[in-house]
Amino acid sequence: MTRPFFSKDRITHFDIFERHAQDAIQQLKARLKEGHPVDIQDLASRFTMDSATEFLFAKDVHSLGAGLPYPHYSPLALSTAAENHPANIFSKAFDEAQRLLAFRARYGAAWPLTEFWKDKVTDKMVPIFEFITPILTEAVARNKALSNDEKLRANVDREVQDGESLIDHLIKYTDDPIVLRDETLNILLAGRDTTTNSISYAIYMLAKHPNVLRRLRDEILSKIGSTRRPTYDDMKDMKYLRAHVQQSNLVAIQDRWKALLHSGAHQDTIQRLPDASPD
Repeated sequence: MTRPFFSKDRITHFDIFERHAQDAIQQLKARLKEGHPVDIQDLASRFTMDSATEFLFAKDVHSLGAGLPYPHYSPLALSTAAENHPANIFSKAFDEAQRLLAFRARYGAAWPLTEFWKDKVTDKMVPIFEFITPILTEAVARNKALSNDEKLRANVDREVQDGESLIDHLIKYTDDPIVLRDETLNILLAGRDTTTNSISYAIYMLAKHPNVLRRLRDEILSKIGSTRRPTYDDMKDMKYLRAHVQQSNLVAIQDRWKALLHSGAHQDTIQRLPDASPD
């Protein structure tokens, strides 16, 4: 059901991503001017959460609007305003639900025994459903308001229209709120976490390898300059950029395996892992 929505024409619409990227960069600059460090993974997570929710639902959770967290040693970190911001509550619940589900996977079919008295995930899903349910309800009502002829044309054409969100697209196939909720949450999970990890590790590797940063900067400036927004063809042409992202993901996977193996007694396996450093 979701495949037509992710055509090349759709993913080349960079308006959403550029708007949230500019917001993230401006907040990064402002915080650095204050003399405080910035958690890049948190910044990337807020950017991808806002971009993904707007791309999927035509409405974002405004996690960048909640502001960036201050370092733990700053008195400003004690503010409860940011902690109680709806976007931060949503993101925290999203992360915690994933963590609990990961524990369930570890226990396999026996996981209900670890939550004998209470389903721990249910409480964490409340803020998530509070954001998604009104959007689903509005989409279902909007679809029911269409005439039979309009519904028939929508079902026959199956083409994604400009400005159409994933919910608007899926409603052409089903008005089951459970199916709609599960489909969108699955894609939100992929759109947020995987992209956050890729951005975070790509920046981390650039910080470790300034020679790679210089070469990547030269490629970007030569292909698109310092102000023009990249097109889909530009992204294809910037081979060094693509190679850097792919290599960073490879290093991230290797580092996770090394950390996992270090916790056990497989030191010989660690030594046999190839070096994926860009140098």
